[in-house]
Amino acid sequence: MSIDCRTRRHCERKDLNRDDIFDALIPAALPRNAELAARGLDYKNLPSLSFDVDGRSITLVEQGGALRIVEGAGR
Repeated sequence: MSIDCRTRRHCERKDLNRDDIFDALIPAALPRNAELAARGLDYKNLPSLSFDVDGRSITLVEQGGALRIVEGAGR
């Protein structure tokens, strides 16, 4: 058996709130990853992914060959 001896550096950490993630972090990542993620959802026949945090919900759905953000849960 081997033991993972890698270390993690905890520098440049930033606390994020729900709106930072829903309105900035995820939308910023989509242009780079939306098409590949949508292909993965289709290939694995996976459902959309919803996030419900502190009374606000978004769902990542496949639309037109790319992953998109839709307000609300379970779309």
